Amino acid sequence: MKPDCLLHIGVPKTGSTSIQVSLKQGSGILAEAGVLYPALERNHRFLVSAFMTDPDSFDYNRMAGRSGAATVAHNTATLAELEAEIAASAPRLVILSAEHSVLLDADEIAALKRWLEARFAALRVLVYVRDPVQQALSMIQEQVKNGAARLADCLADPPTSHYKSLIDRWSGVFGHDAVSVCAYTGDLPGKPDIVGDFLSRAGLGDLVEQIPSIRQNDSLSGAGLLLADALSEFAPKFSRNRLLQRKLPQVEGPKYVFPGETLARIVEKTKTVRDYLETAHGLRFADIDTSIPPPAPETYFRPETIRSLALLFDDLANVAIQAKKKRRDSGPSA
Repeated sequence: MKPDCLLHIGVPKTGSTSIQVSLKQGSGILAEAGVLYPALERNHRFLVSAFMTDPDSFDYNRMAGRSGAATVAHNTATLAELEAEIAASAPRLVILSAEHSVLLDADEIAALKRWLEARFAALRVLVYVRDPVQQALSMIQEQVKNGAARLADCLADPPTSHYKSLIDRWSGVFGHDAVSVCAYTGDLPGKPDIVGDFLSRAGLGDLVEQIPSIRQNDSLSGAGLLLADALSEFAPKFSRNRLLQRKLPQVEGPKYVFPGETLARIVEKTKTVRDYLETAHGLRFADIDTSIPPPAPETYFRPETIRSLALLFDDLANVAIQAKKKRRDSGPSA
């Protein structure tokens, strides 16, 4: 008998990495319940690559040095490996979580659906969405943290999401009844755990206590955000330094307080999509107070912040020393 399939499309900054890490760590418990979380990759981006019209443009392939025939071969191999894993485990339910699914257009989504329909008895799509205002603030953090944009530019012209077009694309292909649009729990009162919420929506509520939730990709403190912004100006290679980007969340201290004028811009830019989420999907988010004055920059640097910065620099220095030692020990190539 064919299993059912739950496809989680990973909208950025909605807990996707936490869900994926937790499910992979709990794959043994899931298997005992007849549920397969494929071991191919933690993040099933290979699905996106396999159905993109131009997979060579996808960072997933570019960063792996794949192109042309190598990309086609990789896509073919991963899909075959997925089928083999499903056949070997004979589950009742397969959970696929593919970040970057948001990149697929309607024709590519349709091709993915045809492939899935041939292998599964029933299909469901689960998409989490954030409060569009909170999503914009998170996008600013992410862009500055990755060295992709300066903080001042983001504050003047904040990035915003386009949930309606995304949801319409997936609902248009899979059908409205097959696509569940849910609020990211981190934006809700009490902030329920996102992994527990996902398991419950997958019909696995009895496993919530057995599969621990593993937090990932925490936001930066105010000091961490200002440090990342300064690095973008003085260190051109910062945007390629993944190690440093992973270390920045370790900088402790109060969160960054966004200026009221920036919040007002975001509220205005996201009004249409907020209205859409409430009208079409019953998701109403809290009102945003745009009158809170931001603190002076120096208030972000508390004693615990200075201590965490010292530890960060010490850690990075040790990494550099170890890398130098490794190069010295390896010696010149024969």
